Amino acid sequence: MADIFLHRGGRPDVKLLWCEQDYSQFHPYFGSRNLEDTPPYDSHVDGAYNLGDFTIGLPIQAHMMEWQRKALSAVTKVDDVIHCIGVPQNHYVTHLNFKIQKPDPRLAGASVALTAFSAVSDGNGGRIITEIQDVEDAVAAQAALTPIPLDKPCNVYVSLTKVVGGYAVPLYANPTVPGADANTQPTFGRDILLSLKVVSLPVDTNVTLDMALNGWFLSAKIRGFECPTHY
Repeated sequence: MADIFLHRGGRPDVKLLWCEQDYSQFHPYFGSRNLEDTPPYDSHVDGAYNLGDFTIGLPIQAHMMEWQRKALSAVTKVDDVIHCIGVPQNHYVTHLNFKIQKPDPRLAGASVALTAFSAVSDGNGGRIITEIQDVEDAVAAQAALTPIPLDKPCNVYVSLTKVVGGYAVPLYANPTVPGADANTQPTFGRDILLSLKVVSLPVDTNVTLDMALNGWFLSAKIRGFECPTHY
């Protein structure tokens, strides 16, 4: 399974000598502070406005953006994953929306499924990325369209709030809590990646996903608990 990272925010993948197929990539971790004495978990995923309640989206339009064509050229088989939106720690997701407005008959047979992944620390500076069932369970419970054909228009809406013990609980990115002192390990949280999993490829084997002429638009309603630095 190949992991293609299209999202922004988190840890940049620095490339000192760029090659033809390189493009800007970011990876979890989304829990770091940008400046000393600023509130924790501030990844500026909301465009640095720190509003706490916002919509974040990723337009996938490979016909318009060369970097996306380069990224999607790595999608070669079923179960490859396109990571679209990174949810910072101490934020939660309430709703997902996936839209296609234009048909592209060349993509006939190609389809994706909405899914999510958890990225947690391995304790040595790396991350372990694992698929979680929250989005797939929500899609199944609400009879949302899945898999989603990429060759025709659609609008797929999913609520990610479920009832647990009588309470409405959204999909939450648990935060990392530092250790009490230098000898105490932190309690690691998790980042959430909202992603598309490739279910099938175009029937025409001469067509690949990076050749798409239509746009795919994934949006999420995200809320956080941002606190000001001064009051």
